[in-house]
Amino acid sequence: MTATSQQAEFTTIAKGEVIIARDCVLEAEVNDWPAQPGFPASVDVCACVSGTILQFSPEQVIAVAPKFTEFTALLVELANQGIAHRDGDPVKVKLPRTWTLTAPASYGHVKITETCLSFCRADHTSDRNVHPMDLWHQQYGPSMTLAVTDTAEPPEPDKVLAVSIDQRPHDLDPAARVPHARVEVSGGVWSEAMTPDAFAAFIDQLAGHVEKLREFHTVLAQAVAEHHGGGAA
Repeated sequence: MTATSQQAEFTTIAKGEVIIARDCVLEAEVNDWPAQPGFPASVDVCACVSGTILQFSPEQVIAVAPKFTEFTALLVELANQGIAHRDGDPVKVKLPRTWTLTAPASYGHVKITETCLSFCRADHTSDRNVHPMDLWHQQYGPSMTLAVTDTAEPPEPDKVLAVSIDQRPHDLDPAARVPHARVEVSGGVWSEAMTPDAFAAFIDQLAGHVEKLREFHTVLAQAVAEHHGGGAA
């Protein structure tokens, strides 16, 4: 089943690339498709060749042939990851991913070899020509949904306490170049960047808050009981 045959959003489980030449990159990825009407849930491997048609001399063919062998090995590895993911086995993503960023004129058209750390799940397809300071490595983590509103309008579901791991490798702030956690409280309101220790402290604080919420729940339950029992005015 191909990507073009489905409309639902998919999740990329793993991806990799092999650079054959400056303008020719072999790319492949494993995609997890959710079930939707007419299509069962599935896992597939998508492969493509980006760049223009290139002509090689016989000597050049011999030189680049190992790259095609490397790509074949990549396809097999991604296929195995797809099978493991489909069958519920742990999946080890083929990382680090290494690719080339060509900076815009404002940054001198320099070419930067960029390597994603193992946490990064960002699809960098559109990042090949961005300003280096606009480059993010990122993985979205868990969140929860709560009906919220800041007006008299009825509440609507929104993500709250959504966490992500971010890294901006070329930021002017040295701290931003190190992977860190941020929590989106709700609707674009974010916490400060947190180191692993700071994030652990936040988790402990949140766990303590949950216990206080459980205690406060008994107050609400008693209040409702009193109301229905006639104790409320």
